[in-house]
Amino acid sequence: MRQGWRNIVSILANLPVMALAVLWRQLLGRTTFIAITGSLGKTTAKECLGAILARQAPTVMTRGNNNGRRGLPRTILRVRPWHRFVVVEAATDSPGNLIRTSWALRPHVVVVLNVARTHTQAYRDLDEIAREKSRLMRFMNRKGTVILNAADQRVRSMSPPGGQRVCYFGNSGECMLRAVEVTSQWPGGLEFTAVSAAGRCRVRTQLIGKHWLDSVLAAMTAALALGVSLEKAAEAIAGVEPYKGRLSTWRLANGAVILRDDYNGSVDSFDRAMEVMREAQAARKILVISDCSDFRRKPRVRMHYYADAAREAADMVVFIGERCQQGVERALRRGMPPENARGFYGFVQAAEYLKSELRAGDLVLIRGQAFHHLGRICFLLEGDVGYQRPYCRRRILCDECRLLGFRPRNSNAG
Repeated sequence: MRQGWRNIVSILANLPVMALAVLWRQLLGRTTFIAITGSLGKTTAKECLGAILARQAPTVMTRGNNNGRRGLPRTILRVRPWHRFVVVEAATDSPGNLIRTSWALRPHVVVVLNVARTHTQAYRDLDEIAREKSRLMRFMNRKGTVILNAADQRVRSMSPPGGQRVCYFGNSGECMLRAVEVTSQWPGGLEFTAVSAAGRCRVRTQLIGKHWLDSVLAAMTAALALGVSLEKAAEAIAGVEPYKGRLSTWRLANGAVILRDDYNGSVDSFDRAMEVMREAQAARKILVISDCSDFRRKPRVRMHYYADAAREAADMVVFIGERCQQGVERALRRGMPPENARGFYGFVQAAEYLKSELRAGDLVLIRGQAFHHLGRICFLLEGDVGYQRPYCRRRILCDECRLLGFRPRNSNAG
């Protein structure tokens, strides 16, 4: 008998991880699987919904930002029969990925947030991105529920393949959950009044910027569809902190505050971050930027775009990279004082400048493509960093990387 079990374990251990995950998923008949996709805001929506459901019953969710081909089977294999909910962040960087995700996951609930310019090297246009997002519904449970953003027309027009229930979120009357009285101005976080057929509730979050409204509303709508009350959902949301690298705060000892937005480098997320800067209340507002991804324009045009945005929303701009002087020249032509437009070829030099320049009351937005890892500037302002190459292809935050080699300024190490 023991030998028989050893043989079964041996067979399972040698299966490819995805095949093992698919097999394990079929045995989890009492667990509700929720899949969240969208171009922007997936991780925050996942964190919000996971926080809500974890207060109701044992819940598993995608760890960190591990939302790709390797992360999906690992999430499934962490689930146990006693878990009531599983919240999965479903991403794609090439056509067909979300069909495979849908097949492996067989979700009961699918949430689609938005369609924006991300991974544009793999998709011809926004319509193709929308088709890919809709494929997450392909193998969903026949009695399941689809949660759609009514404010995004490409998402609004999606329809489930098997007549599943559809619930909308947004600001129109057809929505299961809508938001009114929305406010968000730094140093305050996003606040709004959530309105449903059951009543209304004031929702207070720690998230910075009105653009997170879609993520929060989507999470709360999914929770309502799963039987959670509006008040309990709002209570859980209040405890969710901004995810690292997505407009998360880094407070310096001298009183300056950095908004780290260094993970998602798309130009659409840049526009959202600049809206936060435009409305923020601070002694000085400073933009630190290298470049954005998914921006199909020539480098000079991109630098001009960032300089124009900085002139409208910030008091000062620091450009980083080989094209930095193009950005500086544009900012000067737009009327920014010479002392407020600086350019540096490397992030180390930029950090040295900021170290001497920043003071109490400053609000700094750090933006760059993911492989620039400009989050290292935050560490350099408080110590030394071992890994100083300008580019790194690792798709993780520097905070989680053993190569960072951070040594605090007051450290006696070495």
